[in-house]
Amino acid sequence: MVYFTSMSTRTKKPKKIALTELGAMVEHIVNHMVTKDDLDALDTKLTAHIDGIDTRLVAVESKVDGINRRLDTEAMMRTDQRLPERVRDLEIELFGAPKAPKST
Repeated sequence: MVYFTSMSTRTKKPKKIALTELGAMVEHIVNHMVTKDDLDALDTKLTAHIDGIDTRLVAVESKVDGINRRLDTEAMMRTDQRLPERVRDLEIELFGAPKAPKST
């Protein structure tokens, strides 16, 4: 018999476990244990999945960057808000002189 004091929760007496029961417990652990091959397969699968997500993320970032540039260009070209002139006036007020050449 093998005695495990931590396996008995109701009493402080050690619980007696037959070697056959211990063997069954060890067999269960071994049958359900993760192996190095399992971890390697999981790593390969996750790496491929992350690479796919990374590729899609780069594409989305590229599209957003293009949209941002287009909106900036359109905003600077709008005559109703006079953005270049307003920015120039702010630069003169803050720095004493414009930072960019005057647009024509």
